[in-house]
Amino acid sequence: MKNFNSEKPTNAITENLQQQDNAFSTKLAATDIEQNSLHQVLDHATANRDAIERQHILDQASDDELTEAQRLCEELTAKLASTNRRVDLIKVARSELVPKIAAAQADYEIARRAHLQEMITELSAELNSKIRSQILAIRAAECLSGIPYPGQWELVLKRIFPQASFDEIGSATIEFAEKHGLNQ
Repeated sequence: MKNFNSEKPTNAITENLQQQDNAFSTKLAATDIEQNSLHQVLDHATANRDAIERQHILDQASDDELTEAQRLCEELTAKLASTNRRVDLIKVARSELVPKIAAAQADYEIARRAHLQEMITELSAELNSKIRSQILAIRAAECLSGIPYPGQWELVLKRIFPQASFDEIGSATIEFAEKHGLNQ
């Protein structure tokens, strides 16, 4: 029998895309925290600048104090704009991954089904080569004993192989998946 484990399709592309999405998610969370923090600092700096402007009008604050307060607000506004842009870029990158992940998962499922169909074909051929002559011998003995041929191969096989129970099929499915490293 063929070693199916060496040829089974992998989900590496999907896993790689998921890892990228997880990395973007982590970056987005960190950038959201930075964005919120900058909002708070900017709000405080803006309130401070407004207070210094009022004091400057009343000659209670110097030009340098006013210039410094304005410079800090401009600097924080620029940082916040940069952070906002980074948030938007991360969101766009994540949204671009969604269809790629879906396509990779679909491709994987198609490859997985094709792989399983190959396994079915090969296992069936192997089984046929092993027992066909024996089944024909059973049928020949039946014919010689006077048992009429029903004309349907399925009826001959049904007499030889009783139908498997649901539990037998379930157990066989689990065992097969484990043996060949397949997910269910």
